[in-house]
Formats: sequence, C-alpha cells, structure tokens
Amino acid sequence: MPVLGTERGKRPPVSLDHQGSVPSVESGIRGYLQRMRQYPTFTPEQNALALEVLQKGGSMETLRALSSFSSPSKEKQDSFNLLFATCTSLEMVIAYGNFPLIRKWGMQYTRAYPNLAPFPLEEYFQDALWKHVPESVRAYKPGWGTAFTTWVSNKLIWELEHLVNQRYKDLYSLPSGYHPFKEGFRPKNDPQRRALLSLDQPVPDPESDEGALTFASTITDPEADTEAEALQDVSNIRLLYQLATLTGRQ
Repeated sequence: MPVLGTERGKRPPVSLDHQGSVPSVESGIRGYLQRMRQYPTFTPEQNALALEVLQKGGSMETLRALSSFSSPSKEKQDSFNLLFATCTSLEMVIAYGNFPLIRKWGMQYTRAYPNLAPFPLEEYFQDALWKHVPESVRAYKPGWGTAFTTWVSNKLIWELEHLVNQRYKDLYSLPSGYHPFKEGFRPKNDPQRRALLSLDQPVPDPESDEGALTFASTITDPEADTEAEALQDVSNIRLLYQLATLTGRQ
C-alpha cells in the first residue's frame, strides 16, 4: 500500500529518538505503543491551530514556530522535536499528535473481535498514521459543523471495518460449492463461513509440562520410526479426535 511522503512500503521507524538512539523497549504491539508514548498528544486547541496553519498553506516550520508547539520542559520539548523529526508533512504531524484516538478505536475493535486474533493492529496503526488520518486532515472543513475528532473517527471506523472483513476472509472460508449468503454481503455477517484450521493454533495437552502444542507440532516426521515416537503419534491423533468430537471408530 503506498504511503505519504516516502517510497512505497518504506516508513521511518518510530522507535528512534531525535538523536537517532534506540531506547530500550518491549517488542510487538506493547513495544510499539510504548514507543508512541514518546510523542506529544495534541489538545483541542493545538489541533485547531495546526488545522488553521494547514488551511492557510503553512508548513511544519510555521507550526513549529508557534509557542503552543514548544515547551520549557526538556521532556516535552524532546517529544516535540521527535514529532517534527519523524513526520514528513503537516498532515502527518497532526496524525501523530492524535495517536491516542487512533489507538482507542484499534483497541476497541481488537476487544470486539477476539475470534480474529491476532488482530492486525500494527498494520492499522501504520496505515492510520501515514495514510488514513492525513487524508482526513486534508479533507476536513471546520465550517461543516463536525468536530475534528468525530470526522477522523468516522474514517478510522470505516477502515477498521474493512480490516475486519478482510480478516474474516483470511480466517473463515466458504464451504466448497457455496456462494456468499447475499450479493454484497459482508464476510463478517455471512453465516456460511467456517473457521480455517491454522497450523499455529494451540492444542491443549494436559500431560505436557512444556506448554500447549500446536497443530504443526503434531504432524508426523516422515523420518521418525522409533517405537516411542510412534506411540506419541497415536496419542496426538487421539487428542485431535477428541478436539474434533470424533470417536476412534469414526
């Protein structure tokens, strides 16, 4: 997916501070959210000022010169410096300044659809920061009577709905010979879709002290021919039967 202000698919890492050092953070989504806390969160007044500068044809330097976007506090000033060093456009500055709104909707959808885990949160965050919110910023007109956060939220919800439906397509298939329940029916609402078996799906093993197995780990090694491994294969097959509610005779 193309992004704003950079080559296709290439985005600067949000983990770098304004001096180029890499802070010690966790990995995954928790680490991503931890890194994003380094950036300032815009107040409604800061949003209004930034939008006014944008609509008057100003630049990031114009915004940076305003007293509302600097601070005598070293910690706060560092966050502003990082913001302007990371972003490549004024629209992106506003997007980063409103990341808590982006995060709120992403987390709500993650909780609402536990059956779609792992929800593609990082993909959503990146696309929101680099594409969806900047597009909303450019299209926003204060005179229309809609609050800026409401305007952006509508865009984010639309994109999250698209992600949900794509995730349903990835994880839930239509049985062979079946067609969508209704023309134009959203995948998440199609009662005919059935969950696909993932090889990474955990399989509970009450007799193991090493944690849950995965379906992939129960696949027989074609080179295994020892008696112990053969017995383990039988045990795994019985476990899969139990999970599928099948009897040995079936």
